[in-house]
Amino acid sequence: SGLAQKGGAVLSHVRVSRTPDEVAAAQIVTGEADLLMAADTVVAASKDGIVLMSPDRTRAILNTHLAPVSGFVFNRDFDFRETDIVRTIEKQDSGETLRLDFGKLAEKVCGDTIATNIMMVGYAAQKGLLPVSVRSLERAIELNGVSVAANKLAFGWGRRFAEHPSEAAGLLTADDAGGIEPASLEDIIERRAA
Repeated sequence: SGLAQKGGAVLSHVRVSRTPDEVAAAQIVTGEADLLMAADTVVAASKDGIVLMSPDRTRAILNTHLAPVSGFVFNRDFDFRETDIVRTIEKQDSGETLRLDFGKLAEKVCGDTIATNIMMVGYAAQKGLLPVSVRSLERAIELNGVSVAANKLAFGWGRRFAEHPSEAAGLLTADDAGGIEPASLEDIIERRAA
């Protein structure tokens, strides 16, 4: 893996393989990425991120949740250029770019946007975009030993949203439609259990 600091956000390169002998180098070279998981599309669309992609092999999963950048703090009319950024990534995607507001979903179902990244990993795993099994990824979460239950929950939700996109869409539009809050603890438990 390799890290590159980019305007306060980190661009991470992670190599994942079925067996250790398939990882020949620590860095991902130009045009050799199989998957771009962009928790922050601005960073992913930077030169350092785009050069790793190839329209012949790379797939992309984008978190459409806009994180405030320093330019926005100082200028409320700051233009994120989200359309241009997404278009830049889509040009390098070998398939249909998968887009979802993982930040909002993580906050709704896990209670915190910190779950966004691991939710995206679950989503990618369910879509078959990672070269390791779901069980291996769950075991890695256990071996990491940090917030195991919360990370497994986020991972599971990511898998569920990949399998049931209409459920994710429903959760995302609930607020927009003036979603109704459950009236009691029992209602909350019933809703979450479902």
